[in-house]
Amino acid sequence: MDTQKLQTGQQFIRTGQPIDNLWYINSGSVQAAFDGGAFTLPKGSLIGISDFAMDSHFFSYTALEDTQLLSFGNKSMFHNADFFSGHPDNTTHLALNMNVQMLGVLSQYENVRQQCDSFYHFLADSYEQYRTICNEFHVVAKDLPSLSELAPLSLEHDIGSWLSDYHKGMKSLFLDPQIRTRLESASILPGYLYQSSEELHQVMEVCVTMQDYCNDLAAILLNEDSIDFFDLLTNLFYCIGAQNAQKMGLGSLIKKSILTISSQPSIPKTLLQTRLDEYKNRIRSMEQLRQLASGAQTGSTSVLPAAAHDLSNSVRIIMEYAECLPEIAESFRMHLEEYKQLKNKNSDAPDASKLRKDLTSEFYAIYISAFQNSLFDENIPSILKMFFQFGFVDADLAGQENTCYLYSIVDTYHDLPKKGIYTMYHWLRAIYNGEKSPSITELESSYEKYVQELVSLNKIDQKMAEKMLHDNAQKTMFELNNLFPSVCKITNGHLATYCPILSEHQFVRRPEDILLQAEAIQQNLDQLCTVDYGLFYHDSLTVLCQSENIHDYFHVEIRPDIILTPLVGTRSAMWQAYSGRSQLSPARMMLPIFDLENLQKGIIHMSAEYRWEICKRVQGSHWNDVTEPSLTSLYYDYLQFYKKNSDLSSDAKEKIRSDLSKYKQNFREYFIHDYQIYILSESNASPRLNKVARSILFSQCPFSAAIRDTLSANPLYTDPLHRNYIHCAQRLHQLNNLKVKLENLKQPVSQLLYDEIDYWKK
Repeated sequence: MDTQKLQTGQQFIRTGQPIDNLWYINSGSVQAAFDGGAFTLPKGSLIGISDFAMDSHFFSYTALEDTQLLSFGNKSMFHNADFFSGHPDNTTHLALNMNVQMLGVLSQYENVRQQCDSFYHFLADSYEQYRTICNEFHVVAKDLPSLSELAPLSLEHDIGSWLSDYHKGMKSLFLDPQIRTRLESASILPGYLYQSSEELHQVMEVCVTMQDYCNDLAAILLNEDSIDFFDLLTNLFYCIGAQNAQKMGLGSLIKKSILTISSQPSIPKTLLQTRLDEYKNRIRSMEQLRQLASGAQTGSTSVLPAAAHDLSNSVRIIMEYAECLPEIAESFRMHLEEYKQLKNKNSDAPDASKLRKDLTSEFYAIYISAFQNSLFDENIPSILKMFFQFGFVDADLAGQENTCYLYSIVDTYHDLPKKGIYTMYHWLRAIYNGEKSPSITELESSYEKYVQELVSLNKIDQKMAEKMLHDNAQKTMFELNNLFPSVCKITNGHLATYCPILSEHQFVRRPEDILLQAEAIQQNLDQLCTVDYGLFYHDSLTVLCQSENIHDYFHVEIRPDIILTPLVGTRSAMWQAYSGRSQLSPARMMLPIFDLENLQKGIIHMSAEYRWEICKRVQGSHWNDVTEPSLTSLYYDYLQFYKKNSDLSSDAKEKIRSDLSKYKQNFREYFIHDYQIYILSESNASPRLNKVARSILFSQCPFSAAIRDTLSANPLYTDPLHRNYIHCAQRLHQLNNLKVKLENLKQPVSQLLYDEIDYWKK
């Protein structure tokens, strides 16, 4: 009999491994873990029985102590009907083991269900308490995008309470010798095994869904980006002071939040400790300032910043610099004062909506006038730089502390145009200088089409059209009137309450924590390209020897242009897949300069959009024709005919159906979701996709060699890795033959050929 000896902490089986044997725990104990929880299998249990009706292990198994396993038998022997009739005792042992594990999973279900309900009520009640305290002290209550979407757990396929009672009842029957004998003779136990295995997987799927829900709630409470409820609570504490915080119960609420956070396994303990240290250090600093203030001599005055005069008169300075029409300036001042007086700047009342709309149109008019004047100014005032870069207008509206910070960094804040990372202001300057061409409109109309439309409408003649096509000032105005307002609204993420003017209520966190730095964007983009190394590579026809007509398609990397919009926002956006008519030109992507979204996820989301759109552009009318395999055509075929796909389990098909409904049958959005999982989870050897989706993504967006080597130990990746290896080997063989051919002809070997060989080795 085969035996296995496991040391404490040793993982024996990973999720997704094929089921070869069932293993009997002869001594020790093992933890069975899955995404929705874990439970312990003691001595006498069978490893693998829960997956009796499946082909692969759903659980991973890790020894909790030194453990000895005995092989119970190959799973294939259970397909022989004689096994059950010839081994009644073993059949009962299998049924009892299945029953124990079924009850373990049901117990896990009850625990997670209760956790979801209590977690939701804690967050909902705590947020209401937070808003009450804010109203009491006339502090602007800040909204988290995730909190606004907070909703109780809703399960499409829940588990009835009868299922637990049923399996508890079956356990009592199995333990009764007389009834057990009758069950064995009636051949009921094999059916119980198959039925229970399927039911157990249904329960586990629900547990995974609930655990994902809990993880989402935990991320609202505390996350690595600090855009969370804990940050809202602590910032309110700093704002109203320790004494008022204790009086209103805020201190107690923060303590409850800390206890709740510490109980969540999805939140790293190191992250909690880091945030606690920041919180305690800030409180100590506040106490030191309070002591200094109490010890100061009567009549002492605080030192105002040197720029206090400019900041307090920022609206006047911007108006004078813009030299806009007096009626626009006066109307803007009036509307700005009304906006400042609004208690709820996100109100959906008709008057508030109209006010935001009026302010928005006036803001754009002032921005255009100020930008035009700045083109001839070598010493742009700091207030105007804040206006251009951040959308700043008024110190009281933006908050005094936020304003002082922005003023202190505006002259040193920089982008990286040489790396394709621009602030909106510098992007507009690049178009004016002829370094970049205008972007397409929301209706995908180019500047050239716009000029031709003016000709066709008899608004200009052909001579004027030729002049406009080479007039950088006209191109810049086209960009200001089309791209600028559109992408600002999109990247803000709040279409119904959008207003481009910087306001304190928009800052869920301090501006220094969410202000995007060009180096961080570049670093995240580089990191993504180490995973999906072919992301920004395009095929370019290259002639290696003209006399012999030797040519081939080589890969050329073309990184995107990334433009930072001057506002606080929650969304990234891929605006166009390439510039002008050439596919060998940079894409254009947008990020808000104050980014409330996770930067890494935002860049991955834009890149997924880019993957889809550039494939559609290259494939043209054949983008969904599976006879010409491409990313879009393969995904279209996969999602269009998933119900007939024999490679998908019934659970996988049900998940696809549910997700398609969630994304409103939009295949592009479905792909973006899968691509994010592929980059964040699959590349880290954490399989989350089904077999078909993984195969498509691996063939069209292969991982780099280092990641492929890491994944080679996992059987789930055996087929995709093998196909990738064959494809790369064939292409390298072609390139080496090409290199030999050039050498035999005594032709110089282009560096491009060596670069292409390196590409296929990546």
